[in-house]
Amino acid sequence: MAANSDNPKKKKRKRYGSYAWKSPSGYLYARVFVKNADGSVKPIYRRAENITHGEQIGEELKREFENRGQAFIDGRKMAFGELAEWYKKEFVISPVYVNGIKIEGMRTWEHEQNKIDRIVTGIGKKVLISEIDESTFRTFRKKRIKDGVSITTINRDFESIRL
Repeated sequence: MAANSDNPKKKKRKRYGSYAWKSPSGYLYARVFVKNADGSVKPIYRRAENITHGEQIGEELKREFENRGQAFIDGRKMAFGELAEWYKKEFVISPVYVNGIKIEGMRTWEHEQNKIDRIVTGIGKKVLISEIDESTFRTFRKKRIKDGVSITTINRDFESIRL
């Protein structure tokens, strides 16, 4: 028994679940580590109210990353203007015909670009995607109606960004 008295018991470390993490400042966060496309590991933090909430948020983050992959990491801090430019570059392009059949692009690509530009101007280029919700689009719609634009035109503009 003398050997045990020489080694005092170590104080147990506080262990939270696999996703809950307490920062040095005392706040509780949900922390999930995800692997980027380049192989580096990046932590994603979300503020939690308690340990159970942190676990729930962590599970949601992990599930969303598994569903969306790299787009989840890229899109978290992306501005609406950046997303619009990417969309125009990837999908709103002039048509490519092979033997008279359109295989890529849009026939009305110029009109679609104008519609997207109108929406970006109305909502704002620097607004983060994560901050955009239904009220943002309702506000844009009300502003366009005040400007005298018909509801049909407004709905056609929204049709361009609907997926």
